[in-house]
Amino acid sequence: MFIPVFEKGLILKQHMLEALRDYPREFIRNLYSEYGDGIITGCHINIQDNMICIGEGIVKINGEVYILTKPLSVNAEDEINYVYLKITSESLADGTNLQMEVIQKNEKDDTLFEMARYAKNAVLKHYSKIEELFSDVSNRIDQRYVLQSVAGGNTLLSGYYRLYGEKVLSGVNADMQDIAFAYQCLNGIGSIEIVKAYFHTDDMSNQNILSLMKQRLSKFSAKSPEIKKSEPAQVKKPMTTIYY
Repeated sequence: MFIPVFEKGLILKQHMLEALRDYPREFIRNLYSEYGDGIITGCHINIQDNMICIGEGIVKINGEVYILTKPLSVNAEDEINYVYLKITSESLADGTNLQMEVIQKNEKDDTLFEMARYAKNAVLKHYSKIEELFSDVSNRIDQRYVLQSVAGGNTLLSGYYRLYGEKVLSGVNADMQDIAFAYQCLNGIGSIEIVKAYFHTDDMSNQNILSLMKQRLSKFSAKSPEIKKSEPAQVKKPMTTIYY
C-alpha cells in the first residue's frame, strides 16, 4: 500500500493524490467485506411536513459500501407505498460521481434496496415493547422487511432485536441461553451465526425471524408456576420398644 509522505518543498503528484482519495474507500470496503447487504449504521427515518426523510448513515448495496453524507427525502403520497434507495452514477471529466437518491413505487421491486413501506396516512411509531410490533403495524411506517447488515449476512433491524432482548430480560422463564442472546440483542447483533444458533434455523428471512420471536415470546409471557409453601415436616417420635 502506498502512503504519501508530505515534506516541505514536496511536489504532490497524481498517484499521491489518488492514494489519498482511494484509501478511505478501500478501508471501509475491507472493514465490511464480510458483511451482507443492508444498513450498517444510521439511515434513520423521520417524517417532516409530509416528507419521508432518511438520515445520514452507511449502507451496503450489491456488495458495495455507500456513505450517506446528507439526509435524503421524498414526498409521502397516498398511492405509493414502497420507499427505496437507488444508486445513481454520473460520468464526469475527472471520474465517476456516485450519488444516492430516494425513489417510490406502488409495487415491490426486488432489484432496489428497500427502506420502508407505508399505507395511506401512515405515521412513524417508535415501539416501546415488542408485542406492539405484532399487533399494530397498520398505517405505520413499516420497516420489518428492511435489512440490517451484519457479519455473514443480513437480518432484522437492530431496533427489533432490542425490543426482543428487553422482553426476554423482563420475563421470568428465560434460561441462560435466552439471557445471553438478550444481552447480545441489546449490544447489537454482530454476526448472523448468533441468530442461526439461537433460533435453530437456516431461514434468515425477516418474516421467519419475526415468526420465531413470536413463538418464543409465549415462553416468557407465561406465568411462573406458583410455588406452594411446603408445610414443615412433622418429626416422628422414635418408637419405644417395651420389653416384657
